[in-house]
Amino acid sequence: MKRAVLFCLLIAVFALGGCSKQEEKSVPLASQEESEQEDEEVSIESELQSFEFSIKGVNYRLPVTYQELTDNGWEYKGEDTEEISGESYLEDKKFQMEGASLSADITNFSVDPMPISECHIGKVTLKTQDAGEKITLPGNIVMQEATVVQVTDAYGTPRDRYEDQESITLTYEYGVYRKAVLTFDADTEILNTAELCNQTNPEDAELYKAVKKGATQEVKDYQAPLMVSNNIMDFTVEYGGSLYQLPAPVQAFIDNGWEVDEERSDEVVKSGQYGYVTLVKEGQNLYVVVYNYGSDATVIQNCFVTSVYGDLTVTKVPIRVAHDIMLGMRESAFLAAIEDLTYEKSDDELTKTSTYFFYLDEEKLDYTSVTVDSALSMVSGIKVVHYQEGEKNQVQIIQAMEDVEAIQKGV
Repeated sequence: MKRAVLFCLLIAVFALGGCSKQEEKSVPLASQEESEQEDEEVSIESELQSFEFSIKGVNYRLPVTYQELTDNGWEYKGEDTEEISGESYLEDKKFQMEGASLSADITNFSVDPMPISECHIGKVTLKTQDAGEKITLPGNIVMQEATVVQVTDAYGTPRDRYEDQESITLTYEYGVYRKAVLTFDADTEILNTAELCNQTNPEDAELYKAVKKGATQEVKDYQAPLMVSNNIMDFTVEYGGSLYQLPAPVQAFIDNGWEVDEERSDEVVKSGQYGYVTLVKEGQNLYVVVYNYGSDATVIQNCFVTSVYGDLTVTKVPIRVAHDIMLGMRESAFLAAIEDLTYEKSDDELTKTSTYFFYLDEEKLDYTSVTVDSALSMVSGIKVVHYQEGEKNQVQIIQAMEDVEAIQKGV
């Protein structure tokens, strides 16, 4: 099935060129020597975010060209002359070789349609029962041998851990469409499935080299407010003890003591496009959408944060908005503060919470939301979202918001 997975977002952040036969030679592999014996030892010393893996004695690093995969003996179970639309991919396509198989997403980074044979593999799903032999991941983690403890020792604490009666799933995030999802048997805690995804254009290395790292004019022109406005539609906020008016540059947060988690943030964002950043301060993580308002690609520090949030359980960052609304305030005081404001209310019977939305306009892209915990009778969560006027792309924003919402548990 075709998916415009990258939407505008993926290409926006990463893609500068298309897939071509010349590009197929540009993807570096840790090792391309094919083993002559199926039990030959392989070694992948890199970290998980290298997105390397070894199967049937050959090491690959995502994204890898379709040609690289087929040159090493893998056969695509389809017609490789089929074209993929620009900035799109084909999902869950099968490759086979000598009794082994793998599932892959075939990606066209170009803005123009390209045949499958000239595109890249940006995501693979590796299952030991399909491979028929040893699969090695970064850090020499061997599937069907490594345990949950060994994997977390090698890769660190995952962004998310989910358990049910059948499996344990660890998710590691490294920015836009760069993640690894590792699944273990719940009883044995042995790794049996690995989903590796690195949907980034290989040409981005050149982008990183060329981009200017100094403050852009947009960042220089930004001025933090002197106080929190009493107009909730001004989108001023006191966050973590500092004042901001959204959208606010990442650099402003850095100046106020936040640090960029480089492993879980985009490095560079193309002009007029969205990216993601993870900011860390005093043990709290803020994972948010950012936008590059400049005329050129720039580093993440020069992009603008479009939302902030805080709650009492997950992201415990003090936040205060207009009308002196803040985390922990009594429900009665909050209701008195918004008595003359227009809002929409949504009740959640499962969590026993009510969320009040204060929208800027009918598009409902810019808003402040306040969540009240009925059991505690107090404000338990606040979120502020604002995009610069005239710079909105509804499709991009909605997709970006959905991606972030999947990570902001309880927000």
